[in-house]
Amino acid sequence: MSELGHLERLEIARDAVRYLTGRTDEELSRRVPNCPEWTVYNAVVHVCRSALGWSEWMRATPADPEAFDAGVRVREAEPSGVPMGTLAQWANGFIDQVDEDPTVVTFYPLGGGRGTAGLWALHAASEWGVHRLDVEGALGHDPSMTDQQALDALRWAVEIVLPVLAGRSSLELPALEAIVSTASGTRIGSVRRPDSFSGEPVTIEGPGVQVLLAVWGRPHTAVTVDKPAGLNIWTTVPSGQAQFGAWD
Repeated sequence: MSELGHLERLEIARDAVRYLTGRTDEELSRRVPNCPEWTVYNAVVHVCRSALGWSEWMRATPADPEAFDAGVRVREAEPSGVPMGTLAQWANGFIDQVDEDPTVVTFYPLGGGRGTAGLWALHAASEWGVHRLDVEGALGHDPSMTDQQALDALRWAVEIVLPVLAGRSSLELPALEAIVSTASGTRIGSVRRPDSFSGEPVTIEGPGVQVLLAVWGRPHTAVTVDKPAGLNIWTTVPSGQAQFGAWD
């Protein structure tokens, strides 16, 4: 299955913003089991407030030594109690700034600081897609993500973000192949991180959404894993290296 297009990813990100910022007051007060410290409101704030830092990073050049700290300051400077309309403006403002040419070079906080507009579109569609799944699960809504979108988000997780985050510690990841398949076992596509630093390669297979949730250490069903201990090494990365506290 081919990768999603650049503009398609931006629309997926924008649709996630519409869904997240369109929740009712009662829904916003619900707890999010996938992120135990968060309510739905906290999850929405995390998505939209992070977009402020992303906008700052995307405007910077890869060689800018001040870029990372500047993005963090912008993100953390905003007060609590922000209404949904303002949060939506922050997130959509980031999407509006992503160049339509995916090859435009920008600062990117993972992998040495060099990225592109295309990588930012993949980042937004994937990360916000996972948090949309978190909120959909909290509210009892059916997952909206398609198998193709899940496979795209797995590419970002397995090939880019989780290995980079693991590199911030002494954690050694085994090779991982994530296979998206139908209930009848027909393979739709797969993502593989071939570098094996320790242990034996791990294979996980199942519906796209469930495989994606499993790789991110979220509750999941209907997947098969040949070496659970190896997968557990991967699933410690999000909580150990990228878990934000709850913003009010």
